[in-house]
Amino acid sequence: MASRIVIPPPQAEPHLYTDLAPWWPLFSPPEEYVEERDRWNRDVIIGVREPRGG
Repeated sequence: MASRIVIPPPQAEPHLYTDLAPWWPLFSPPEEYVEERDRWNRDVIIGVREPRGG
């Protein structure tokens, strides 16, 4: 007898990423992430210019 694979229906996105997402800046203002943003941008730009393992 052949086995059947049952794929469950897709789940809805969590409220954190949908309904509640617009509220996030009230709890964690974007201004608090300036250093992280600058570091991320720098690392990505350096990584693009100087790929590892080349």
